[in-house]
Amino acid sequence: MNDTRFESCIKCTVCTTTCPVSRVNPRYPGPKQAGPDGERLRLKDGALYDEALKYCINCKRCEVACPSDVKIGDIIQRARAQYGQQKPTLRDAILSHTDLMGTLSTPFAPLVNAATGLKPVRRLLDATLNIDHRRTLPKYGFGTFRRAYRQLAARQKQYSEQVAFFHGCYVNYNHPQLGKDLIRVVNALGTGVQLLSKEKCCGVPLIANGFFDKARKQAQSNVAAMRENTLPIIATSSTCAFTLRDEYPHLLDVDNSDLRDRVELATPLDLETASCRQDATAAPAAAESGLSHPVSYGKDGLVAVYPRAAAADPRPAAGGAGFPVLRHRRHLRV
Repeated sequence: MNDTRFESCIKCTVCTTTCPVSRVNPRYPGPKQAGPDGERLRLKDGALYDEALKYCINCKRCEVACPSDVKIGDIIQRARAQYGQQKPTLRDAILSHTDLMGTLSTPFAPLVNAATGLKPVRRLLDATLNIDHRRTLPKYGFGTFRRAYRQLAARQKQYSEQVAFFHGCYVNYNHPQLGKDLIRVVNALGTGVQLLSKEKCCGVPLIANGFFDKARKQAQSNVAAMRENTLPIIATSSTCAFTLRDEYPHLLDVDNSDLRDRVELATPLDLETASCRQDATAAPAAAESGLSHPVSYGKDGLVAVYPRAAAADPRPAAGGAGFPVLRHRRHLRV
């Protein structure tokens, strides 16, 4: 039976006004046409699928703006998986297989970073792989976060309370210091940090570039790793957290119903607190600032993840964290 929940669309076009792609790319029809409107046509004839749907970056702003709660992003990504005929290119493979590229690049990070910063190299990437030469490529860290964690692992065992950390590709390969900062602030709250065994990329780059089967396999692997224990799971990437919670069942048909409520996002203000306070006195400030994101879940998520946070500062977060809250609500709407 076809899913016709898109019929709730009232054609108000609010989604299109919030779309960051529509305003800069005339080749993209916009979320209303690509989503609910296009789905009506695709259900009649799959040949009416428009390859321009590939321009959707799945940011979910359309879903947050929709007054009828239509899952526009899901509709578009499912259509790409079901009807898309274009095969992924070498460019797509390079940009989407982050674990492979990170593993190859981090041992030679200084050379890789220097090379990708050169104008001739960027022109070459533009000409051969269609990676725009004006794009600043992310820098790799020299060594991975998981390797650095080995020196911290023994200390984490001394805490009676524990959380699991889904670090994601960016922390592991590009910015290991962010993961170290998170460990510092969580330790200040009296909680140890454990890593998931055999963690893989959450799958967002694979989904975006058309490798849906590979993304599904990695989702299954991550779900299996999360089920190895019952610890709360925190992430520093809102995209990773959102994917683990919502995209796995919606897009990849991977059941995570027993895990979803265990996944939470660590806020940027938690990490800011860690950079200026290194002792246990950081706990109250971290607890207060950290509540703003979990409030958007409709529950006091920080207290659930860090039981001592309630004792540190029981006051509810009245104001919130400004921009981080807005960003979080865009990606982690429930």
